[in-house]
Amino acid sequence: MQAEAVTSRWSGNNMTSKIMRMWHPRAKAMGHIYSLVGYLLSPNPIIMKHAQAHKNEHHDEAAAKLISRLILPDFGLVGEARTMKRADLVNTFWEEYSDFTLHIGKFSSPDMWIIAAKPKQLAHMWHKTYSLTRTEVLGKLACLTTSKNLGIGSAERHWKIVKATKAGQRARLGTEKAKKSALIYGAAMQQRSRHRENKLRIAGKLWEDDDFETLKLDFYCEEIVQAAVTLPQAPARIFRAWEEGWEKVTVGPGGDDRLEARLVAKYGGLRWLDRDNGFRLCVAHPSSMFFEKRRGNNKYLIFATYAGYDLDKPLEQQKDKFDGWPKTTIDFYDEVVDYYKDIPEVKCYEEVGDAESDSDFSDDDGGC
Repeated sequence: MQAEAVTSRWSGNNMTSKIMRMWHPRAKAMGHIYSLVGYLLSPNPIIMKHAQAHKNEHHDEAAAKLISRLILPDFGLVGEARTMKRADLVNTFWEEYSDFTLHIGKFSSPDMWIIAAKPKQLAHMWHKTYSLTRTEVLGKLACLTTSKNLGIGSAERHWKIVKATKAGQRARLGTEKAKKSALIYGAAMQQRSRHRENKLRIAGKLWEDDDFETLKLDFYCEEIVQAAVTLPQAPARIFRAWEEGWEKVTVGPGGDDRLEARLVAKYGGLRWLDRDNGFRLCVAHPSSMFFEKRRGNNKYLIFATYAGYDLDKPLEQQKDKFDGWPKTTIDFYDEVVDYYKDIPEVKCYEEVGDAESDSDFSDDDGGC
């Protein structure tokens, strides 16, 4: 795949696109022959299924190269004899690989595949137990390839340790002394890292494998297909469809933050259809009320928003997208009750007789 095609296909800003753009220039270096063959020889059923669906000639060539490099004897074979021996080894490998993928022959025992399915089972340890003594080529090649560290992180850490120990007046430290100093320094840093990691784990600040379950990802970051555990539904919001006693208070010209907060808790986010304007959908602002300032009659109105209203834009730019809606009108409460008649998220109660809530709202929650 050319760089232009990758840029065109993964041009979005989502996580997948960003990862693919970072992966492409590194793919050739990461997809070396050891990683390709190790991928084929993983006993984990998830990886095996993926490998069978994506195996191509590059994997075949990688296996043949590593057999020549790691399994074929270096001495005693030359010319045609060496070529014939290499062909026999490659052929034996693919015969054993067929049994390996089909779970037949030397790989027919169900016990070994139960162990292979465990997420934390190391591939090279599995092959050491179940394939090394049963096969001629596959077991040896699998142990050699699946046990490799595919990154250069360990080499970089070693160089960092050497640079730290050979600093200042110790810059001309000899090879043996530098080796011993690096070993001691590295062991101390590992011990410090384990201590810090343990502190973070106890504090609950360290990501562990179990955390991926909340992302619906398994041990290999494969999406969990099984249905998630059904969580208990949140209780329905209770709405008292009348003006309660605590709402009928005198408000000064500067407003009342406490009263506004309680009104927002009761009315914020409610929906209704405006019958007088073609059943236009109205939504109460989720965090504000509309304060109407009049001499001797200051009051809070419902901050009704209409289609196209943007919470992030200034009010001056969308004056036709909101309005102050009197909550004292009978139609308002009736329209809210009608809207939520068949919607279980909000349960509306209408006023019966002279029933009202307590006017002292020190402990009341505003009916929501």
